[in-house]
Amino acid sequence: MIDSVRDRATFRRLRTQGNRGRSGPIRAIYLPHDGPNVEVAFAIGRKFGSAVQRNRARRRIQAALRDETVLVAPGAYLFSCHPEVMTMPFASLLTEVQRCVDLCETRSLSKADRAQ
Repeated sequence: MIDSVRDRATFRRLRTQGNRGRSGPIRAIYLPHDGPNVEVAFAIGRKFGSAVQRNRARRRIQAALRDETVLVAPGAYLFSCHPEVMTMPFASLLTEVQRCVDLCETRSLSKADRAQ
């Protein structure tokens, strides 16, 4: 189940403690938490394009996250992207989103190993 990030504290922790990943035109910050939910937020600025373009990019990434082939660990994610997200085929978008999520999660695991 995918929810929206709602509280300011989660945004603050994403910015300061989150694990960053980038794959192609997609960037993400991941913050693991206990619980079964995936919380997602987007940071797509006005330089990206019009509101219609920003919303379309957001919906494309949301659709990729909901796709059954993309495996997402529970936690909070903050996604941003470049305008080329609009023109890439959906299959490529799925691949890039999965790589980005995997990279964030891998960095989270390596941080946990270093802490022990």
